[in-house]
Amino acid sequence: MYGGYPFIGNDDGKEIKDPNNLVYNFTEGGLTIYTRLGSPTARIKYEVVDFNDNETLGEIQLGSNYYISRNDHSPESSDYALDWRGGIYLADDVDQNELSASSSSGAKANSLNPNSYGNNALNIKKEEDDDEDMVSVPPGSYSIRAAGLKIFGDPDVAEDWEYWHSPVFQIIG
Repeated sequence: MYGGYPFIGNDDGKEIKDPNNLVYNFTEGGLTIYTRLGSPTARIKYEVVDFNDNETLGEIQLGSNYYISRNDHSPESSDYALDWRGGIYLADDVDQNELSASSSSGAKANSLNPNSYGNNALNIKKEEDDDEDMVSVPPGSYSIRAAGLKIFGDPDVAEDWEYWHSPVFQIIG
């Protein structure tokens, strides 16, 4: 992660700094995370963290990848943008029934076409059966934890990762 990045931003790539503007209804649009890498990484991932108990719910749909190149200062490669629409792959220790029970609808997230909403710059690929394991994050208060593996890092060693935690945001639908 690199100087001023990552951040949650608007469609124009500008950081949203006012916490009152960090309220999302995924039926009307997405949350965009902008990331800039000063060095390449063997692994990058974005996870949703429940603000109330600091528990990781799971990885953001289309928010995980391997062997990512660094950004440069050209307009085409100045940063990566991940448009998130509320879908996650649950962490192993999260009970889907409990998560669905806290949601007003309990519905699974809509499947997304990575060519429309994904991040082609990160070369994130969607597997055919990915949507079967995906759920929608219910309304509540959350943050996003981005993690990039350090050069020559071991993915099983926590100290070998660089972490960023977003400001708290609200999901209302």
